[in-house]
Amino acid sequence: MCAEFTGVQDCQTRCVRDPGDKKHACLEACQTAFSTACDRAFPASGEGGSTNFKICLSYLQTSCEDTCKKFRA
Repeated sequence: MCAEFTGVQDCQTRCVRDPGDKKHACLEACQTAFSTACDRAFPASGEGGSTNFKICLSYLQTSCEDTCKKFRA
């Protein structure tokens, strides 16, 4: 699972034994990659960093749900 902002990819992986855990693992990897990518793209020290970081994170849930919807819960 990778997230990319400003041309840099942040990737995470998760392994599962039970296929029923794939959606949870996908969501966890997505959330971690997405938040890391937001942090890299909008550091607190940058202009408007905190505000832009929060805006970026506001897309996390929808984006990760869309990305991981192929795995049934």
